[in-house]
Amino acid sequence: TSGGPDALREPLRLALSSAGHSVVHEDLSDQRGFPMFRKSLRKSRGKVHHKRKVAKVADIVAGRTRWSLENGGTPLVLGGEHSISMGSVRGALEFAHAQNKKPGLIWIDAHLDAHTDKTTHSGNANGMPLAPLLGYGPLLFRPTRHAFLPEQVIHLGAGVKDCEPEERA
Repeated sequence: TSGGPDALREPLRLALSSAGHSVVHEDLSDQRGFPMFRKSLRKSRGKVHHKRKVAKVADIVAGRTRWSLENGGTPLVLGGEHSISMGSVRGALEFAHAQNKKPGLIWIDAHLDAHTDKTTHSGNANGMPLAPLLGYGPLLFRPTRHAFLPEQVIHLGAGVKDCEPEERA
């Protein structure tokens, strides 16, 4: 996952440019303090690894996403793990609400991604990005004013066996 954005960046830039789009590239991966995520096998309910660093990334990505939309752009956010969507989707959500629009979200993943800091088995933020967007989980991860209502979200891909009971609840 760490090499994914680098491998995609140039081909996407070329494809978008050749289709007539203006491409602005901003690489945030070298920012000091950005966490390198490693899967944890520890049971750690109630604790989220790198919570403040994940929140910092989400805040920066939300701001950049919102700025892009406010300036007529179409943001394309590439990340190496699921928690990046706490920022990108939050930025789009905040923009939509500022425009008095009712947004919707199509979430495509083989897992529900709806754990909270109270239900996580691993403590990894990549298992919980959808929960804050629905108004659950750590306050640091949630949108500031508006969250999605459940009827505004369609989840595709997660089977019953891929959703842990705590996430379903």
